[in-house]
Parts: sequence; structure tokens; C-alpha cells
Amino acid sequence: MALVYGKTSDGSLKPVAVDDNGNMAVSLGTRISGEQISLDRLFVAEVYNFGNFTGSTEERLVKEGSGVLGQAQVLATGSDSQVVAEFYDGSPSSDNRVLLGVLPCGTRGTTIYFRRPFTNSLYVKFTGGNANGVTIAVGRL
Repeated sequence: MALVYGKTSDGSLKPVAVDDNGNMAVSLGTRISGEQISLDRLFVAEVYNFGNFTGSTEERLVKEGSGVLGQAQVLATGSDSQVVAEFYDGSPSSDNRVLLGVLPCGTRGTTIYFRRPFTNSLYVKFTGGNANGVTIAVGRL
């Protein structure tokens, strides 16, 4: 049996714990670069694929197949402050599609974090008034 030592940030030597199988005891934070060792935490960041969608009278496909509706933001409001963007799981012809969320489009910069999974396909539908001039950014996985 041998003792294993590691060098600390100040240059001093410190014994490293080893279990009965010879595996060194390490935390998640020591195995992944940039994590907080004292908290033993894996930090994640939500990074979505974004696409811009302009107001239309027809529903628009945002993402085909399953995924996650992450967030949506109003980039331009248009002339009608009553317009909302509705997000659906399922195609317009589906009888059992699910409403995932609603984004009011009357104020530029409005952002909603939905974090809603969908299983079929993600569609956006503009309702509540004249959607000409409305532009939204939709983040999805």
C-alpha cells in the first residue's frame, strides 16, 4: 500500500483519500473544469436555438418533433397592442393539441420563460388583433 499526496494551491502537500478499491474520492466539482468544488455542484446554462417569427394570420411551425419551448420575447409590437402569440404542441389540424403558453405582444421587450416540453411539434399562432408588424424571438430545444 502506498500513500498518495496531492499539491494544494499554496504548494503544500496533502494526502488524497482512496477507498478499498483503490479509487480516489473526488467530488463532481473536481472532475469537471470550472465547477464549484466546495458545493459539489454541476452548473448548467439554458442555451436555446432561437428563431424570429413575424405576425401572420396562419400558424407557423417553430420546431418539428419533440423538444422544449424555452422562452419567447417580443422584438417589435406592430400597431395592435391586443395581439398575443399562442404556442401549441401539435399541428393546427390536430384535435387534441395542447396550449403550452401565451405571450402578450403589446410591449417590446416582454420576455416569458416557459420551459415547457412538447412531444409532437411546436407551433405559434397570433391572435387577438392585427398581427402585422409583430416580431417575436422564440427559443427552443
